[in-house]
Amino acid sequence: MSINYDYYRTFYFVAKYGNLTIAARQMGASQPNITRVIKLLEAQIGNTLFTRSKTGMRLTPEGQKLYSRIRPAVERIADAEYELKANVSLKNGLVSLGVTEIALRCFLLPILGNFHRSHPGVRFKIYNHSTQESIEAMKAGLVDMAVVTSPFPHDDNSSIRVLKRIQERPICGSKFSFLPKHPVSLKDLLKFPLISLGAGSASQAFYVELFAAYNLSFSPDIEAATADQIIPLFRENLGIGFVPEDFLKEAGKDLQPLSIIEEIPKRSICCVIHKALPLNPAARHLYEEINAAAEQYDEAKDETHDSR
Repeated sequence: MSINYDYYRTFYFVAKYGNLTIAARQMGASQPNITRVIKLLEAQIGNTLFTRSKTGMRLTPEGQKLYSRIRPAVERIADAEYELKANVSLKNGLVSLGVTEIALRCFLLPILGNFHRSHPGVRFKIYNHSTQESIEAMKAGLVDMAVVTSPFPHDDNSSIRVLKRIQERPICGSKFSFLPKHPVSLKDLLKFPLISLGAGSASQAFYVELFAAYNLSFSPDIEAATADQIIPLFRENLGIGFVPEDFLKEAGKDLQPLSIIEEIPKRSICCVIHKALPLNPAARHLYEEINAAAEQYDEAKDETHDSR
């Protein structure tokens, strides 16, 4: 079955806005023409896609199923058209990023701010994914690059640039204020409720592997969906967990870092791109600025080390 792409595009706008008048206005078309196209699409597909009422157009179950498939395709095509119109002078353009929250807050955020101030016409699409989700989106060409935290698997098709090493430390609230007075072991931590990012995150995978190296099982009592949720959970004394040292700056006096007996390996913030998928001008320029910031970070770290 060969269906005109414009039919699908019309269906997308009607489904998105649930209103024929608004869809017609967005497309620069007439309402009767929109209605005609929807009827033709329904006839070709052999399913009713909308129920019509005084309040607007509501998707049927079949329409919802089609919309879930059509929406990403239409939006990606629109993004591609916008990118092709972007010129090398960076007066406009689009950069799509798959990022983890830790990578965003510990490295990427000020770079995006500087880039936006220099190139205000460039738009960003930032997807707050887990490391694995960001990598898969990059491989599929859904995002230009992934800025993620280790650990993660990689292959020969990916180019990986280590941007920054981060050290993580255990942290607790006032209820556990007796703990910071003495160094604790990983085994000691298991006596208390543990808080972690959820299963499937690079953070939880990192600590599962770390605890296993000492024949211990890491099984958090509370799993947070995002890193932003972690600090409030500690503040409410719901448990103990690990955060990057960068997070301690905003933790406040009511939260205390713990001294740990075992050495916690540093994790890496990395930028990953697909070798076979060329970056558009805006994305390529941002990638260059990310690399430059990483080099400055390395130089500053070396200077700090030499001065000791």
